[in-house]
Amino acid sequence: RGRRLVCYLGFGLWISLRVQKKGREEQNVKKGKMIQRDVSSSSSALLHREPTAETAVSAGGSDESRDVLTMSHFGKLGGFGNQVLQYGFLQYAAQLGGVKEENVQCPEWIGNALFGNPLNPPTVTLPPCFELVGGVRSVFSDCPEALTLAEKKAGGEGVGVFCDPSEVLLSGRGLRGVDVFGFFQLHTETVRPFKEQWRKLFQPNPKLQSKMETALRTVVSEEETLVVLQLRRGDYRTFSAASFALVTPAEWWLEWLESVWGQLERPRLAICSDDLDAVLPVFRKFAPLSGGDLGLSAEDFVEAVPELEGKAKGVAG
Repeated sequence: RGRRLVCYLGFGLWISLRVQKKGREEQNVKKGKMIQRDVSSSSSALLHREPTAETAVSAGGSDESRDVLTMSHFGKLGGFGNQVLQYGFLQYAAQLGGVKEENVQCPEWIGNALFGNPLNPPTVTLPPCFELVGGVRSVFSDCPEALTLAEKKAGGEGVGVFCDPSEVLLSGRGLRGVDVFGFFQLHTETVRPFKEQWRKLFQPNPKLQSKMETALRTVVSEEETLVVLQLRRGDYRTFSAASFALVTPAEWWLEWLESVWGQLERPRLAICSDDLDAVLPVFRKFAPLSGGDLGLSAEDFVEAVPELEGKAKGVAG
């Protein structure tokens, strides 16, 4: 099951890379000063403050808003890989916070069709809750104007709170009554307690699973161990000066593969990337597979899941 999960997420990424419009416009992020708000140990209450009913009402919601968790920015901070991490955090923070499934709200994304995730778009405006990394850095540290704008939309400066996402999950407290902002690229040790739920959350839509399994078995047998690498290039090369846009050398992965390959049972390598022409030659000694080897086209996906109509453009090839 673990092998299939890696494969499904890999192919999910492969689909997403092709359904997104080519030549995406570069986002011009305006640099600003570090956020000066006090996020020291003295603000520990702030990090875990749960907005009151009055706070939710003043932000434009109702008394019931405190039983809702939203991620209104979802889809605007990164592509498919980031969205998987953000959606997973949203769901588990809500689960631990006692929020009902129908009250966990975010904009539509390709996961609704790929994984059958329910579509619950935001219906209320809640106080923003900003991810805090390492106790000092927020998702808006390099662009404090965006933080101010988010707070203004929710009712005024100072209505936002901060949270350490790892503590939110590991403490068991979760979140509710806020609109969460962040990337939530957590260490896998943090989400390990939710391993089984995570796998269920990102199981492929049953309508797609049969078609994908059939295509997969034409190139990989049940006895083989599928090893999938996702190598992002593309826009990361244009953001090379940014700390988050490290283009990991393919040679590093090659060295790691060579160290573990002999320990795996009949391993088979598959590569997912937005620049296959550049990375596939590096791994030629492992005869890597890529999405094109499955023989699936955009029409095949739309036939299985009509909701992908218009989103599966560019899958072929």
